[in-house]
Amino acid sequence: AALTFRCIRKCNDGMYGTLDLTGRKEMRKIIVDTILATDISTHVKMLKIIQSGRGDHLMQLKLILCVSDVSNPLKPPRIADRWSNLINEEFFGQGDEERRLRMEISPFCDRTNQNAPQLTLNFIDFVVSPILNALSHLYPQYPERFATILDVLATRREATRVLIHPHESSPGADVESK
Repeated sequence: AALTFRCIRKCNDGMYGTLDLTGRKEMRKIIVDTILATDISTHVKMLKIIQSGRGDHLMQLKLILCVSDVSNPLKPPRIADRWSNLINEEFFGQGDEERRLRMEISPFCDRTNQNAPQLTLNFIDFVVSPILNALSHLYPQYPERFATILDVLATRREATRVLIHPHESSPGADVESK
């Protein structure tokens, strides 16, 4: 949020247009709230609100920013893998520090007990997919676009699953020989 506001100030507050002081404060609150909504701890609550049909415009903004924040598995594999490695290294660095301080190591932060493809698979299943599905329900007028996005995610998920279980056929595949 701080960087966002530095950029706004650098542009002489031009982003605010003709907003008065009250409007500027409201815009600042919206920016802060949407950025804070990217914290994974807020996702379940946000998804429940959307599924109940109580999502307002601010909730839509929060969800769109969350989708952007977790969209890594939708990127081309070369880019997605690079970002996944960087994120895993950040988590492992936290775990290393926790180990050094003799603290309990946080989930997904123990480099000695992790499988990077499994982390990606869990991220797709428990974070990305639910958020994308929620967004598709908010915007039912775009079924083809969401079908394409969800197909890309399913392809990425399957490629990741094969890394974990290379000798298993994909779910639903015809394994009977004729």
